[in-house]
Amino acid sequence: TKIFVASIFLGSSGAVMDLSVDICSAVCEVVQKKPDICAREAIASGFAVGRAACGSTTTTLLLAYSGSYIALLMVFMAQGTPVELMLNYKYVAAEIVHTIVGSFGLVTVAPLTAITSGLLLTRGMLCKKAKATENKLHLSSKSRHKKERLIVK
Repeated sequence: TKIFVASIFLGSSGAVMDLSVDICSAVCEVVQKKPDICAREAIASGFAVGRAACGSTTTTLLLAYSGSYIALLMVFMAQGTPVELMLNYKYVAAEIVHTIVGSFGLVTVAPLTAITSGLLLTRGMLCKKAKATENKLHLSSKSRHKKERLIVK
């Protein structure tokens, strides 16, 4: 069973890495085209790309796994085996588990990659409203510090 679990993770790791590279490269492109973009906007772009790419990658994963046992299903169908029995065979159930685990991996890695790449590529840059508030606070503390220095002198 350890080999089976390892094969599940190994089989879906290619799709997971492909999706994460797609999302990260899209966020990188957005940040390069608009260098003053804040982290929140970059993350939102990553989520949009992740939503679009996750569906197609999951479908590709499903088709890749189902393609490997389609001949076996045809033999079962030719023999007149009921569908509920086919789904309970170890080989068919294993491919279904491969697809489900791979899909969970894709759904998990998409937002994680969007958040990580958005924060790292923008270096955590705050949005304009937050920057303006931060600048006002910084300026008010500077002027207060100047007033305190004048009072001390």
